[in-house]
This record gives sequence, C-alpha cells and structure tokens, in this order.
Amino acid sequence: MFDESTKKEPLIPEKDMIDTFFEQINTSRVNPISIGIYGADGTAKSGIVMDCRTDEEKQQGKKIIIFDLDLSNANLKANFHNNDENIILLNPWTITDGKIDYVKTYMKLLGWINLIPKKFKPDEIKVVSIDSLDNLLEICKNAMKEEMGIGHNKQIEIKDWELRNEKYNAVFRATYSLSCIKVFITHLKERMTFQNGLQYSTIMEPEWHRSTPNFLHLTLLCERTEINKDNKTIVEFSAVVKKSKIGLSLEGKKINVALIIQEKNKEPMFNWDNNIFKKILNKQKW
Repeated sequence: MFDESTKKEPLIPEKDMIDTFFEQINTSRVNPISIGIYGADGTAKSGIVMDCRTDEEKQQGKKIIIFDLDLSNANLKANFHNNDENIILLNPWTITDGKIDYVKTYMKLLGWINLIPKKFKPDEIKVVSIDSLDNLLEICKNAMKEEMGIGHNKQIEIKDWELRNEKYNAVFRATYSLSCIKVFITHLKERMTFQNGLQYSTIMEPEWHRSTPNFLHLTLLCERTEINKDNKTIVEFSAVVKKSKIGLSLEGKKINVALIIQEKNKEPMFNWDNNIFKKILNKQKW
C-alpha cells in the first residue's frame, strides 16, 4: 500500500510553474538583445552604455542600471550626465574587517540582479549593464576560494574551476534573462598561442568566460587611435561590430564614436555621437 508519509513535494510547486510559464510568454514578446562591448582601458566602453537613450527615452524616464564593478562610472555620470537620477549605479563591493569580502560581494550582486524584475516593470528600463566581466570573474574566483577556506593566492585543481564557473554563470544568466537590453563590458587580455610546443604569437581577446559569446547577439570592439599632424592631435574613438545576430550586414562595420581635435593654444574640438545604439538597433547606415 502507498505510504502517504513518503510522498514528496514537487521540486517546483504547480503555482510557481504556472506563474513562470505565463511570465515567459509575456517577456518573450519583448525580444531583448544582449550586447558585449570590449576593448582596452579608456576606449569609451562605459560611455557608450551611459549614453544609450534617445531624447524621448530620457523624457520618459527610462532607466539605465549599471552594476559598477569597475567603480569607473560615477565620474561619467557626474561630468557628462548631470547626475541623472535615472542612471542607477550599483556598487556591490563589500568590506569586512578592512578586507574585501568576496562572498558577500557576490551574494549582494546576484541578489540585486534578481530583485530588478520585482522592482521595475520591463518598459521602465532601457539597459542593464555589468561593468565589467573581468571583475566578475575575479569576484567569483575569490568567493569560491573563501568558501573553500583557502587563500586568494593559492593554486586550485582544474576541477575546482567549475565552482567558479557556476557562480559566473548564475550572475550572467540572471542578467541575461531580464526583459530589457543587456550589455556586458569587459577588457582585453593577452593569450599566448603555441605551435609545435613553442610560443607562436600573442593575441588580445575579451576577458570573459569562454561560453559568454554564445549568448551575445552583438559584440563591439572599442578602439582609440591618436594621430599627431600639422600641430594638431587628433584622437578618434570607434567601435567595430565583430559579431551581429541582428543583421549580418552590420558585421565589420566601424562606428565613429567620438572625435577630439586638440590644436596648440586653442580649446579642443569635441564631437560625440549619442545615437550609436539607435543606429545599431535600427541597422542604419553610417
């Protein structure tokens, strides 16, 4: 005879199953995209994100939420956006007894991401951004080591890296599932390639987990070039579309982000294109 005492509760209660089913149906209509932006330091990566709204969206109070793991966005917000209250900077870094507490930092970051759908309606947010993924990797690695009870400078076995990857994926996928545009920023890192057991070359690549590009609809490589000519210094900031799932015609396109012309004894000329997102998402020519 069946013993009622051995009956187990379902892993997902029926009500939760129904609620999440209809939530998925509703959010699938939004069709948000995910964008990866990478480049060397000082190539306008964060600036592009902070200036992603149209004038109409600003008037509507559309919000930009940035998880500022780089601690580099407050200056941009103050100097170029008049401390716009709809640019929300979140800093999860936590100090305990004078040291960074990576476990609490990680828990705070993941918890705050999961609170976004409870606090905001999908049409209230233009973009949620993690700035940057290389810092996220560091947080996940050291949170893992703290939980294992080993020092941050200690080596771990290859199998243990899966624990770091699980933490990274939890944050990334929680962000990825949000019903708005998502932007993931990271820096470049050097990687050595080998041929016949010898170092062959050094290449620069985005510092994110290797699975990350699989989830991105668009990737942008940000670059800065400086030319000295005729007593002028010309600095150009640009972004090259390296991958596009929203239109193959975009791949390889170069977007002029900003231009600075500095001439001796004169005020610098500055031009910034604040329609980059509009151009990309509408697949406009430039």
